[in-house]
Amino acid sequence: MTQAIEQRIIKPQKGPQLAFLTCPADIAIMGGSAGGSKTFSQLMDMLRHIKTPGFRGVIFRRTTEQIRKQGSLWDQSGELYTHTGGKPRENTLDWTWPTGSKVKFDAIQYDRD
Repeated sequence: MTQAIEQRIIKPQKGPQLAFLTCPADIAIMGGSAGGSKTFSQLMDMLRHIKTPGFRGVIFRRTTEQIRKQGSLWDQSGELYTHTGGKPRENTLDWTWPTGSKVKFDAIQYDRD
């Protein structure tokens, strides 16, 4: 007996997510209040490059707490990146893929950081 394999399609929502992810500019700025899909858009943007050997990406937050707290960047990345073959390392706050690509999360709280 064979098991059915669930296929998951990950794509941006129409509106700000789609506009951000299809922007041809080198730098795209997306603003708005909490819950406006900014974090998810950043996480999806990194997925464009995971098949590129040696790719390194980083997403910053002001504090490490903003990365680790429940429902924030680390949790959201887990909901997305596990479906793409990424392997998490919570102690270093990064994800790696079989190609050697890596996405890291880091904090920049002060100007000296």
